[in-house]
Amino acid sequence: SVLIIVTLGMSGCTILQAENLYDDAKNVARMIASYDMPKGYSEQFAVEMLGYQVVSLIGPEESSHIYLIQVPQGIELTPDQLQQARIMDNSDTIEPKQMQFVENRPVVIRGQSVTLVIQEGLNSENQPYRSATALFEGRNGPALVNISAAITHWDQALVDAFLASLD
Repeated sequence: SVLIIVTLGMSGCTILQAENLYDDAKNVARMIASYDMPKGYSEQFAVEMLGYQVVSLIGPEESSHIYLIQVPQGIELTPDQLQQARIMDNSDTIEPKQMQFVENRPVVIRGQSVTLVIQEGLNSENQPYRSATALFEGRNGPALVNISAAITHWDQALVDAFLASLD
């Protein structure tokens, strides 16, 4: 089962988790950006609520996730605010205080030069965990991409390819 926590000051949401989850997640994702599905990943869930869109992809290991989040036009978004927009499944809850900054990397997403923030910490199973997060302009508003995995399963080539595929 999936536990979703989104604290964006919103109430009321629609969770799309049906037999046609692939199509639902793709439709929600198209509102943010198109992407090439990384090998071994699949859509886990999609949420659309009051102009906000969230898509979750899960990797071959349960600790590997990719999240795309978009907020409506006109809403100012900062990395600190997005840290408060927490999306977790019940296998990899990470407390923000456990995350340590590693580095900032320049990347290009949808033709925009943005900063990818790399952090590391421990997941709920006390396994070393890495997270990469970037803000960019999605198709319909400010957006965020977050890629996270246990360090033992971290694949920087996969991260780079996924970010490059966002259109």
